[in-house]
Amino acid sequence: MEQTGERGGKASVCGVDANTDAVSLLYQQLGLLNDASARVKALQETLKHSTSGKGVRETVKELETILTGLFSFEKVQEAFLRQRGFSAMRDSLVALPVAKRAAGQKLLRANAALEHRLRGQIVSAQTLLQNSKAFVDFHVNVMNQAQASETYAPPGASTVENPRGVKMFDANI
Repeated sequence: MEQTGERGGKASVCGVDANTDAVSLLYQQLGLLNDASARVKALQETLKHSTSGKGVRETVKELETILTGLFSFEKVQEAFLRQRGFSAMRDSLVALPVAKRAAGQKLLRANAALEHRLRGQIVSAQTLLQNSKAFVDFHVNVMNQAQASETYAPPGASTVENPRGVKMFDANI
């Protein structure tokens, strides 16, 4: 039983040609995951070393492009598996010759490890982004001269310390 592959050529459902495509897909996925990991690391470094936020927008835009590519690649991989009747990439490697299967399994393990590391990097970057936002909020409150309300005024004080209505603890200082 043969099917037409993505590149227009004939590819057998369980033969070497279809599975060779599986190995190349795993290799492409590894490249995309490496790019995404490098972009997340760059974002982390930018967030750690730039209090002004300089470079964050550009780094996030690059990361967004890579993550969109990963999402699109996942759709290609799902179509590949669906066309060939496999439920997972691991299953598609079974019919390969031993050397190709070993290479494919090694790529599969490398991709899984990289995905795990990428998830951790993304969580770390999210934390850094939240801290950066809190840092900006703090400085905005300082620039707005947010002050304590009359609740925190000394006993017997006749004036309200916060004429603008922004209370210090409501303003995240």
